[in-house]
Amino acid sequence: MVPQAITYTGFGRADGDREVVFSYDTVRSDPIVGFRPGGGAFARSRVLRSIDIKASKALVRRYALTIEASPNTAQRLTSITECVGPNAGSCRKPTTFDYYDE
Repeated sequence: MVPQAITYTGFGRADGDREVVFSYDTVRSDPIVGFRPGGGAFARSRVLRSIDIKASKALVRRYALTIEASPNTAQRLTSITECVGPNAGSCRKPTTFDYYDE
């Protein structure tokens, strides 16, 4: 189970007009299936690709995630790019991550 969206700023029964939307790839190269302590099923079969921030249904910010396969085939995050403004049209320089491969 993964979150699809989080809506906030609501009051009482009224929904909020701010939303965080998560987008996933439905297949990953390194799925894990198993059981948690106590017997609950566990599956890691999706990979997060982007996070969209919306205000009044308009896209105001996006975080795009870049993933690569490591030498042992595990997927790992290599960069995050933040895009802001109307329709998230102005992107900043990506934050990158380097890994030491043994």
